[in-house]
Amino acid sequence: MMRASRRESPHAFARPDAEAGGSEPVFLGVDIGTGSSKGVAVRADGQVVARATRPHRTATPCPGWFEHDAEIVWWADFTGIVRELLAADGVDARAVAAVGVSGIGPCLLPADAAGRPLRRAAARRVLRPTGGGDRRAAGGR
Repeated sequence: MMRASRRESPHAFARPDAEAGGSEPVFLGVDIGTGSSKGVAVRADGQVVARATRPHRTATPCPGWFEHDAEIVWWADFTGIVRELLAADGVDARAVAAVGVSGIGPCLLPADAAGRPLRRAAARRVLRPTGGGDRRAAGGR
């Protein structure tokens, strides 16, 4: 793994071809949140050159339960935001040096052997009582 010292350029981690064609390196950041997904394209100096946002639904099948359809919310939002950022003026897809992704967590997404979701993902704020918790949730002690 390549490591940069503090004296190296801010492009130390850029792909070797990221500056091909004279384009300045661009860094993409995507955050998949509870109620929306957001993305930015920034230059090494911190200048934001593109933004994208996609609101999405959070399923609440019961009080205290928060769920996402991982294929729609997580994957479709991520790919859609990246496409939108890459289509923006001033963003050269060949100059993307890195992509950072942040997501809600912790989450539970059961998947089959091929990695396909078996159901919606249980999001971080899920308050599903089990065992003795059932009694407390119903007002007992």
